[in-house]
Amino acid sequence: MSFHRCIIWLSRWNKCRGFGVQSPWAYQMIRYVINEHWPYYAYDEFDNQQLFDSAEAKKLGRFYYRLTNYRQPHVVLNYQDSSIYTTVFKRACSKCFVKNVDIDCLASEPVVELLRMELVGDYERFFEEVLRKVDEQSVIIVENIHRKKSFRKFWKLITMDPRVIITFDLYDCGIIFFQNRRYKENYIVNF
Repeated sequence: MSFHRCIIWLSRWNKCRGFGVQSPWAYQMIRYVINEHWPYYAYDEFDNQQLFDSAEAKKLGRFYYRLTNYRQPHVVLNYQDSSIYTTVFKRACSKCFVKNVDIDCLASEPVVELLRMELVGDYERFFEEVLRKVDEQSVIIVENIHRKKSFRKFWKLITMDPRVIITFDLYDCGIIFFQNRRYKENYIVNF
């Protein structure tokens, strides 16, 4: 583990495993999806295929697997192609179809079920278009939310947006939920 990663972990040490989270739903999400430590059957398959090229990609890939398995979407959208995660999404939910999208392709989608987006290109405009396609079941993954100052600012705007209800800041990525029956909250999680 690098020095930078140690500092991040130490700054979030009290945010492990759902400590201090009052919402039963958020606690279960943190405990059994985000920070689940039990091995899934597919982890060995991913390792045997040498699917991930770095420890960070492996960590995110395993998390995306758990999240897709939890959500069970029919369509997973990828803003910016990432073939390793395409394999993960398909393995987690055999019925799902994975599409690489841009702003133009997004118009043909009736609703966003699960979206993974990198903060590249015209990501701000793309996100505004995405917000027109979400419902209460939609889940959005935003990668690299702390990589640059402009990304941190964009993430802060997302957490303050009234259309966004629940966010999980995992440092490497952020997870967005739109469940109106819940209270607005931003959870910082040691992931």
